[in-house]
Amino acid sequence: MKIKSCILFCFLAQTIFAQIEFSLELDQFGVTYTVFAKPAEELKLSKKILASTAQVTLVTQNGVELAHFKNLGGEWDGGNSIVREPIEDANHDYISVGMVGDHKPKLSFKSGKPTALFSFETVDGCQGAMRLIDNRKDIFAKVPNSANNNPGNDLSAIDVVGMNRLYYNGNYKPFKVDCPSENLSPFSTILEPFNPVYATVELEKAKDAESYEIQARLKGTKEWLTSVDFKETKLYFYGHLGQIYEYQVKTIFKDGRADWGNISEITRVEAEQEEKYLKP
Repeated sequence: MKIKSCILFCFLAQTIFAQIEFSLELDQFGVTYTVFAKPAEELKLSKKILASTAQVTLVTQNGVELAHFKNLGGEWDGGNSIVREPIEDANHDYISVGMVGDHKPKLSFKSGKPTALFSFETVDGCQGAMRLIDNRKDIFAKVPNSANNNPGNDLSAIDVVGMNRLYYNGNYKPFKVDCPSENLSPFSTILEPFNPVYATVELEKAKDAESYEIQARLKGTKEWLTSVDFKETKLYFYGHLGQIYEYQVKTIFKDGRADWGNISEITRVEAEQEEKYLKP
């Protein structure tokens, strides 16, 4: 028993502790949020990293509901712990997302590089500012609190090769995001500098048509995004990756008539392109 205790003590004594930080990003569409984790740059990490616990707490506007949740690094519960309008901060809701496994997909880290943990949308689209909780400063992060809840950001993992133990130690910018000033359509040329063309949409040309207008919205949401005018029947689609949109096309005829019609849904891109986008 003494020998085993000594081995365990020596093992722990040789472990190097190192920090890891979280960030929260919102894409140019104002649609998809992604949470990243980044280890300290000076670390030398192997590919054999095991995570034991992790949690991310989002501070949102009242009534926000997560949707289209996607695991990107590790398995996450999608935000099962929700506290609405706690006494400490009735102007916000607290949504905690817990990690339930680290292999589907595998959670891996590179020194100084952000790793995407998960992404999500919100049911009614962007609804104001959202931020990662600050464990040290947030008034609701103190335990015990009015909801008997345990909010906060946390991550604990170990590199079994180098014996580096990773632990959460704060947030790095951006850790607070807000809605863009304009809700961009995935067809908007404003997005061209950020995203390459992911698809081309060819519409059937209507007789005596002069121009067209297209609008899109994320399936399940209520608000149409900013419409886009175009002259030809061919449209270039700049994303949004991995999502399904609903579309309406308005045909404007030479005599001034206008006719709205639906076009088919389009699902987005190959996995390698999606990965490139999610981990810029």
